[in-house]
Order: sequence, then structure tokens, then C-alpha cells
Amino acid sequence: MTSRLSSTLHHVSKSLRHYLQQGSLFWLYSIFLTFIYNTYIFAGKYEDILIVSLIIVFLNLGLFTLLTLFSYFSYVVFPAVNICCAAAQYFYITFNVPLRYKSISWVLETNQFEVTSYLSPALICTILGGALLGVLQAYLSKNLRQLPFIKRLVIIILASTLSIGSYEAATRTLKAIGQADTARLASLSKVSPVSIVKALQLYYREEKKADKLLALPTANDVRSTLQFNDKPIIVFVIGESARAGNFSLNGYVRETNPLLKKEKGIINFGIAESFATSTRHSLIGMLTNATRKNRTPTLGSFITVIPPQNNSPQK
Repeated sequence: MTSRLSSTLHHVSKSLRHYLQQGSLFWLYSIFLTFIYNTYIFAGKYEDILIVSLIIVFLNLGLFTLLTLFSYFSYVVFPAVNICCAAAQYFYITFNVPLRYKSISWVLETNQFEVTSYLSPALICTILGGALLGVLQAYLSKNLRQLPFIKRLVIIILASTLSIGSYEAATRTLKAIGQADTARLASLSKVSPVSIVKALQLYYREEKKADKLLALPTANDVRSTLQFNDKPIIVFVIGESARAGNFSLNGYVRETNPLLKKEKGIINFGIAESFATSTRHSLIGMLTNATRKNRTPTLGSFITVIPPQNNSPQK
């Protein structure tokens, strides 16, 4: 009985070593890509860099191994993932803007002029570089992809379980010992390529919320006690946000509103708190009956939006 168990364990150990050797180059290359696409971690303290590096390496090893499940589409899936990661890293390095839901909405909801302004030789080279890195990763995954499906599935399950388990254990432990800031550095919303999936998922949810807002009744659907001729016409001119505390109209020492100061009939509401820090959410508080206490509106926008009448780029 003992000899049979020993033989079985030896066979399993030998098979495991063989499979690890089959995917060793792929996993080493995946570790390299993890650091290439997550350079933000190097801005932290030395001890944070070491801990966060270990956490996200284990996380991404499981994710990249999972992608080998799509063996017939590897030369599409891996380049696509690497292109997204490379583009996200480009924007982080160039504009110091990490990939979030907000940055995706900025790109997808802006006008053609602003989109083309982002295009540059550096961005194009970055995207091409990401595609080449992805092709190489797909090639290095060949040994894993050529394994029998059942064996490959077992490796994927083991790698994913180890990856997710170690990530959860590490982040929970960091929070438990008072290292919440370190745990936040390894947040799924920051680590590429997981952060890309999280951002797209959040963008989809926000779009669904926007569809619900558009379906709400508007001011025109609500019965008014005023006669048509008595209804006031109010024009909102909404531009870029500005800090109210830096307005000379609000007592700021420098003259920062010289033109507004010359206008007559201006009603200044003083320093007010915004409904939110992003345009998309703050407009809900400005143009609907939502309040800071009850952020879910029951009525849609109470104004008619008049877009610019020309096609010139807005600056």
C-alpha cells in the first residue's frame, strides 16, 4: 500500500514538473509584462513595491494562464489584451491618468477633434508594440495550448485558484494589520489587465443608469400651475468647472473675474458644494430633482439642451 502511494506521488510530482517546464517561458514572460504594464507600483515605498509586486505577479499569472483556454484564438486574444494594457500604460505615463471608468468615458464620449488630438506617433508605436508583445506571448503559450484539454484545464484551474486565493489572502491580511494603503495599491481597479475589465464593466453599468435617466419624465411632462406666457426662460451656460474659492466675486484677493465683474444682473450663489467630482454625475445634481441626500432622480432634465450651432472644435 505504501509503495503504491509513493509511486503515485512520484508520478504526480514528475508530471507536475513536466507541465511547469512546458509553461516556464510563458510564465516568466508574463511576469515581465506584469511589470511593464504596472509601472505605477514603482512610485511607492520600497517595502510597498516588494509586497505589491508579489501580489500582482501571482494575480496576473493566473489570469494569463486562464487566457490559454482560448487556444484557437490565442493570436487574437493575447495581442488584444496587450494592446489595451499598452495603451493604458501610455496614458498613465503621458498624462498621469490611470485607466478608470472616467477615462474610458472621456475617450468614448468626446468629439472627433479631441479624439484625433490624442493620436500621436508615440501612441501608434505603443499600440504596435503592444500587438507585437501579445503575438510573442501567444507564441510562448504554445506548449501549454498543445497539452490535452483535460490536462490544460487542470493546470488552468490550479493556477487560477492559487492566483485568486493568494490575492484574497494577501489583501485581507494587509487590511487586518493596518496596511490598507498598501492593499489599495494592489486593487483590482489599478492592476492591468484586470483594471481594464473592471473599467469596461463599470462603464457598461453607468450606461445602463444613463438609459434609465433618459426614460424618466421631463419637465414638459409635468403639469405646471403657470400659464405658458408666465413661464420664465432661463439659460444655463455650463462650462468647465472652477474652484469657487478662487473667484474674486467670492472675495478672492486676486482679480480672477474681470469680465464677469463688468456684467450687470449677475446672480452669484457664492461657494457651493458640487453634487459630485465628475461631470457626468454632477450634472445629474444640477439638472434633475436629485439631491445630495437622495441621489436617485425621479424626473429627467428640467432644461432643453441646445448644442453648439457650428461644427468648430470647442476649446
